[in-house]
Amino acid sequence: GNWFKDSTNGNQNFDALLQGAGGRNAKPTDELTTQIIRAEGEGHWWSLMHRYNLAYQLLHDKIGAKDIDASKAVVRIAKVFVWLRFSQLRQLTWQREYNVKPKELSLSQGKLTYKIAELFCERPELRDIARMCLETVGRGGDESNGIAVRDEILNIMHRNNIKEVTGVFLEEWHQKLHNNTSPDDIVICE
Repeated sequence: GNWFKDSTNGNQNFDALLQGAGGRNAKPTDELTTQIIRAEGEGHWWSLMHRYNLAYQLLHDKIGAKDIDASKAVVRIAKVFVWLRFSQLRQLTWQREYNVKPKELSLSQGKLTYKIAELFCERPELRDIARMCLETVGRGGDESNGIAVRDEILNIMHRNNIKEVTGVFLEEWHQKLHNNTSPDDIVICE
C-alpha cells in the first residue's frame, strides 16, 4: 500500500470528502449528533464527567427506550461509540475550565458503564456495539475508588518531595491522573 499525503496543504492532514457528505460546511443531520457537537464545541466549561453524563442521557433517552426502532437504535449507539472512541483516544478535551472531584467522575463513569451493560443485556441487536462502547470507558465505581486513586497519587508525590504547585508538569499530570488515567500513565508511573 501507499501512504498518501496532501501536498496541497504542506503535507498536513489528508481530507477525503465522501460522496453526499456536503464538504466542510456540512451540518449534522440529526438531533443526537447536534447535541454531541454542541456539547463538545460550544461551551466554555466541559469535562470528562460531563461527557459521560451526556452519553448516559443519550443512551437512556435516544437508544434505551423500548419504543425505539432497532435499526435506529443501532445507528444511534454507533454514533455514541464513535464519540466515546474519540474521547478514549484523547482527541477530545477531558477538562476545560471545570474542576471535577474524583468521586463525581467515578460515579458518572460507573453510571455510564451500567447503562451500556443494561443495553447489552436488554437489546440483543446492540450487543456488538455496546461491547465496543464498554471498551472506551473505564469501569467506574463508587466514589471511594476515585478518592483512593487521588489520595495515592498525592502520597506518591509527597513521599518524593514533589510539591503541589500550579503550572508545574507533575501537578498538571497529577490532576490528569486522578481524573482520566490511561494505560500510558500507568507505564510512566512504573
